[in-house]
Amino acid sequence: MRKTLKKAVGGLNKACAVLLGIDMVAMFLILLLQIFSRFVAFMPLPWSQDLIVFMLVVAVFLGTGSATAAGKQIRLEVFVDLIPEKPRNVILIVADLISIAFLAVVTWQAVSLASENITVIVGASPVTFGWYYVAVTFGAVVMVLNFLCIILDRAAVLTGKANTKEGIE
Repeated sequence: MRKTLKKAVGGLNKACAVLLGIDMVAMFLILLLQIFSRFVAFMPLPWSQDLIVFMLVVAVFLGTGSATAAGKQIRLEVFVDLIPEKPRNVILIVADLISIAFLAVVTWQAVSLASENITVIVGASPVTFGWYYVAVTFGAVVMVLNFLCIILDRAAVLTGKANTKEGIE
């Protein structure tokens, strides 16, 4: 089950990375279009800044899953690295479970706010405000799935079903 989940979440992470690349290129192109229309055609695009802000939010939440999978989330590793391996894995599993609980609250609130604001228009943006919360929800769910993979890897190392090198990446 652990390998199947890791493979599925790995595929989701790759899809997020591709979408993130597309999002970044699209932001760049919209910015170039805005620069051209403002300074060459003297006709600024009122929607471009709002759309770029939305795409930046999407970029952040597309990248959160990959950051979690790579162990790049924020934490004080100086103290964790001083602890022997087995207790360290237990502490990190507890920390990951706390992160999942926090992300469950974030997801719950984001879904609620998305449904309340799905028709609210922000500035001149072609994207309604609820879609910001959809991006947050998606990112939080991908992070939870990555945390579950990490927890299963740590548990496999603790129970001796995987060695350290194959377990936690």
